[in-house]
Amino acid sequence: MDGGGARTLGRRAALALAVLLPAVLFALYGYSRRWIGDDGFINLRVVSQLLAGNGFVYNAGDRSEAVTSPAWIALLWLAGALGARLEDAAWLIGLALGVAGVAASACAALLALSPAQRHERWFLPFGLLAYVSLPAAWDYATSGLENGLGLSFLGACTCLVVRARASGAHPRRAAGAAFALSFAALIRPDYVLLVAPLLASVCLLARGWRRFALAVLGVSGALAYQLFRMGYFASVVPNTALAKRAFELSWGQGRHYLWNTLGVYWLLVPLAAVALTFAWELRSSARDQGSTPSCLVAGGLLHLAYIVSMGGDFMHARLLLPGLFALFSAVPLLGFGPGEPRARRGASVLAGAVLYAWCIVCAIGLRVATKNEFGIGDERGWYARMAMVAHPTRIEHYAQFIFYRDAVNLRDRIQRRCNADRCVRSLYTRKEDGKLSDNSPSAELPLADDVSEYAIAAVAYRPLGIVSAVLGTRIHVVDYYGLADPIAARLTVTRQYRPGHDKAFDTAWQAARYARPDSTDDPGALAARDALSCGLLAQFNRATRGPLGVGRFLQNIVLALRASRLEIPPNPFEAQSEFCDP
Repeated sequence: MDGGGARTLGRRAALALAVLLPAVLFALYGYSRRWIGDDGFINLRVVSQLLAGNGFVYNAGDRSEAVTSPAWIALLWLAGALGARLEDAAWLIGLALGVAGVAASACAALLALSPAQRHERWFLPFGLLAYVSLPAAWDYATSGLENGLGLSFLGACTCLVVRARASGAHPRRAAGAAFALSFAALIRPDYVLLVAPLLASVCLLARGWRRFALAVLGVSGALAYQLFRMGYFASVVPNTALAKRAFELSWGQGRHYLWNTLGVYWLLVPLAAVALTFAWELRSSARDQGSTPSCLVAGGLLHLAYIVSMGGDFMHARLLLPGLFALFSAVPLLGFGPGEPRARRGASVLAGAVLYAWCIVCAIGLRVATKNEFGIGDERGWYARMAMVAHPTRIEHYAQFIFYRDAVNLRDRIQRRCNADRCVRSLYTRKEDGKLSDNSPSAELPLADDVSEYAIAAVAYRPLGIVSAVLGTRIHVVDYYGLADPIAARLTVTRQYRPGHDKAFDTAWQAARYARPDSTDDPGALAARDALSCGLLAQFNRATRGPLGVGRFLQNIVLALRASRLEIPPNPFEAQSEFCDP
């Protein structure tokens, strides 16, 4: 083999390494931190209800969109329908999709290269190597949440956009890219912000009516699901968005959330290295495909700004990861070639040295603190410590955890009141949620008829995932924080607590909503029950609990718009006055 052939072979090997190394490292790192957290088990509860024939619900007979990613639920449902154990499917599929997303993002950069560039330049892994060096990214490579699906979606869509642009606005490729991007909201609603610049770049490929057609195609998936959401749940947004106040500004908490990630991992260092390289690419490249990295940067910054503005989350780094992935994907490869200006070559060497040094330091030594700061915690670390299992991926791995033990005690208590196929159907309240005036703390109340039609019992418990996995789909789990209850999610907030845990659906409301009317004479419960029977609140309550036919579905679409600003005072007497007084 002559010298030219050897150099060509070497360049191809280096390019393959640049594309595959980040994906391989992500697979290894993610596998080393495999787990499923409480929120992951919430997803599995909804999948179990679907498999049981109870619909897209958390509790049978109570239509509430308790999950944020319908596409992830659909994927897990398919795995369950094919016979897979749901916990195993959740972390394995999540990891596989995350690895595929990292590889796809690198391939998008490869597709943007001309044959001459592939032949003349040497490439090293760059931005994606920074992302896969983040311990927080390893934690959510599994977890039972939609992070892996999100990475694969963004990587695949980037490839489609690059191909559409490279083809000179080929109609079919542009239409395919726009249609794929339209499903961003089904991954997570906030992913719309992440891919909006990519969709705009696709639409700009065409002119006149074709541009309008691409724009319509680019929102078609989201619009179709939005109609389903409004008709099925009588809501214009997921219940999770209401419970976590996703539309209220909270810049102060958001800054804490941002720095809880940037500061822990010294992220300004790799971001500066990527920004320097990106700036050189913008300055020196006249390629049309250069707009795709620009769109990734714009989408990443837009998504990060939204997450910070609404206060972030209680899970360390989780909601920042998609935006960071987009930023790092803008410069996935670092290229060197003949004839480059000395200044650019020097900048590339400097950026590469800084980034690689940071990757080693971050992967080996930078970790989030075990204690919560500003309500933000290391979820994986805490659950693994509480479970006393290195890799808690199945429900039985949590057997030593207080949530699991409480659920077993509740299940045994319920089963003791069952014989043959008959059970004494009761609502089990908790003293932590408040006491009824005519009952002892942790009262046991007869279950309302419309609830007992679907459940053998209803139990009040605050964390929803592990407990519901132990109790099973025939036991209704009452949600104090509003994530899985359409009424609780719309309570106004009167206290500041851990992000996403500000709502307080107390015992009076629980009794009014789930207990038999003659079970208590507590004034608060009576006022709450009265409020639930009046005005718009009564209409909404019936819309989410009554039988769902074509007529109800169409009525719910209209009601969803009317109830889009529905807010319920947490004080039952104030709610009674607001909804029942003329």
